[in-house]
Amino acid sequence: MPIPSELAGACADVTLAGDADAIGGRQARYVAAPASTLEASALLRAAAALGLTVVPRGAGRLQHWGNPPDSCDLIVDTAAWTGSVRT
Repeated sequence: MPIPSELAGACADVTLAGDADAIGGRQARYVAAPASTLEASALLRAAAALGLTVVPRGAGRLQHWGNPPDSCDLIVDTAAWTGSVRT
């Protein structure tokens, strides 16, 4: 399953999900780590256009809290973010 060009064009760091990339028992198809809020917004627009279910992931320690998602197509990994600035 190749990475859709819309996702690859929106975010430089998009990969196919591995075995460890599951949220609440739902295996993801893709993992993206946007480097900026601009890249994140482009990524979310692309995911919406493709009809993908998006699940955010920070450090990944508390992913088992709350109800599991119904589906998980794209994990947006925000672990490397140090903060967002509104401009």
